[in-house]
Amino acid sequence: MPLQRKSLRLSSIRRKALAYSQSRSSRILKEKYGIPGFQVIFIAHSAERLEHIQEVCNATAKGRASSLFLFATTDGLRDGNSPIAYLLFK
Repeated sequence: MPLQRKSLRLSSIRRKALAYSQSRSSRILKEKYGIPGFQVIFIAHSAERLEHIQEVCNATAKGRASSLFLFATTDGLRDGNSPIAYLLFK
């Protein structure tokens, strides 16, 4: 999936990050379903790709991405070297 596109009508990492950030800010999930909060994990095949995804998410969430988004590589999850691996597979 591309990081960004010219139009937000087309799917991209930026579009997803905007939607997740807006959903969290509006607290709609809490009001509608009683879910107090959520986090989103992005998993990429390479560290370079993951770095680009992190940049897009941080820019999109205007600095509030630190607790909303989690990031890991497939190798990091497979090897158990990622803190995310502990959270997912404990």
